Amino acid sequence: MQHDPDTRRRNTVDSRKVNTYIKNISGRYSTAKYFHTWSGTLNAFLAFNEIGYGNTETAVKKKVARALNKVASHLGNTRMVCKKYYVHPLIISLYENKSLEKYFNALDEVEKNDGIAGLTQEEKIIMKIMDSN
Repeated sequence: MQHDPDTRRRNTVDSRKVNTYIKNISGRYSTAKYFHTWSGTLNAFLAFNEIGYGNTETAVKKKVARALNKVASHLGNTRMVCKKYYVHPLIISLYENKSLEKYFNALDEVEKNDGIAGLTQEEKIIMKIMDSN
């Protein structure tokens, strides 16, 4: 519910209204789910960086579950919902085959002017991952 200060009444805000608002302010078709997925993917990347790699297949599976639990806590969903809908599968796959390490190392690099204004270093890395795979 949203409070309308002019009428002092509450108005329902549903996903259609939110998505219309996003389209109006951005000038392009986008939905709240895009932002949710972006946040889930970014938070998974950061969680994987924080918890490091496992030495065995079992350890890797446990660390994936642990990272997804962190994402779920952040997004207010279950681990399985986050894995299925809000974390890009490429991030999980790259973690499982230990290919994210080069991107983790890039977190420490000095930020260069790459023409992508308004993004954090972590977000720029996610964009690079998505563009190169």
